[in-house]
Amino acid sequence: MGRVVIVVALLIAVSVFLLQSQSIYAQRIDPGSLFREALELAYRLQKLGGEGIDISRLADKLNSVLAAIDSCGPQDIECLLSARETLEGLREEVESLEREAPGIVMRRNIELGARIALLALAPVAFYIGFPRLYSWWWFRSRRGWIVRRYNPEEGEEK
Repeated sequence: MGRVVIVVALLIAVSVFLLQSQSIYAQRIDPGSLFREALELAYRLQKLGGEGIDISRLADKLNSVLAAIDSCGPQDIECLLSARETLEGLREEVESLEREAPGIVMRRNIELGARIALLALAPVAFYIGFPRLYSWWWFRSRRGWIVRRYNPEEGEEK
């Protein structure tokens, strides 16, 4: 009976050790894989930036994540977990921005077209509007003038 207790205790100790080592292994994070994920996000951000979308805030976040990954040691699990969580949040933001990208690009193109149209219409508006505005101002500034007829034969004004 004593041998059975020792064997059971030994099996329990071995199973606890194996469970702990598996949990440590499960939480072990490879900084290289995080770095690869960050580079993939950088590529996606570059594509979004090429379409004219403002990515400066996301690029700053990605830069801080890369700095955190670089400063973390391979055994610093808490630091790497924090970097992984930030990277996952950043990935969600990039995916959201990728879904919104066509609308943002279309809105920007419409605004640009409207600006060009306004600039093209400015000379036409000046050509049509300035003579009318000048005439209105000229008549308004001279409306108090009195017109007298002068007869050169009589030499006096009437």
